[in-house]
Amino acid sequence: MRDILHCPVLVLNKSWMPVRVQTLKRALTKVTNDRAKFLDSETFILYSWEDWLSNFRTDIDTPVNYPVIRSKYFCFKRPEIIVCTNYNKIPHNSLKLSRKNILIRDKYQCQYTGQRLSRKNATLDHVVPKSKGGKTAWNNIVACSFEANTKKANQTPQQAGMMLLRTPKKPQWSPIYTITLKSRPKSWEKFIKSEDMEEIKNWDMEESDTP
Repeated sequence: MRDILHCPVLVLNKSWMPVRVQTLKRALTKVTNDRAKFLDSETFILYSWEDWLSNFRTDIDTPVNYPVIRSKYFCFKRPEIIVCTNYNKIPHNSLKLSRKNILIRDKYQCQYTGQRLSRKNATLDHVVPKSKGGKTAWNNIVACSFEANTKKANQTPQQAGMMLLRTPKKPQWSPIYTITLKSRPKSWEKFIKSEDMEEIKNWDMEESDTP
């Protein structure tokens, strides 16, 4: 039962927009405190805790085609999505400006030569060097090979005769996708595209406003 309570549940705000992934234990607390309702993704009907049990409770041996939570005497459908009753914001979380995130953004590719990089041989380059007023910011740092970094040295790309493959900028992905799950409930696909979650599941996030 303890493992079941740590299963992931997708949290939607009042407008049915995804805002977070939480454990089933936390989702149950929200629903029992009337801060959210369970959503049946097949019918798009919202349920209170009592109504959910009333509609999805079965005998322990009754075969069903959905995941269940089992007790000693009965079982019921495992909730996978909840909808907040009052919360209608999108959490204002942001990406950390970190070496890891720069490498992920630049797809582990030197932004001057196109060379494929590994975590060990990758370096970071200030496009406009600090000595020339360059800041440590998303739009001024790129992944770079050691050789290219040495060649560029304390120069701008123009001075070094080097060109960037793409203009660096801060990624715009939503923080709610940053979960590293091997598999996700199929019901989530109606609200989140699988390719989006695969693309950015490894980002480092800074959390602030949470439902």
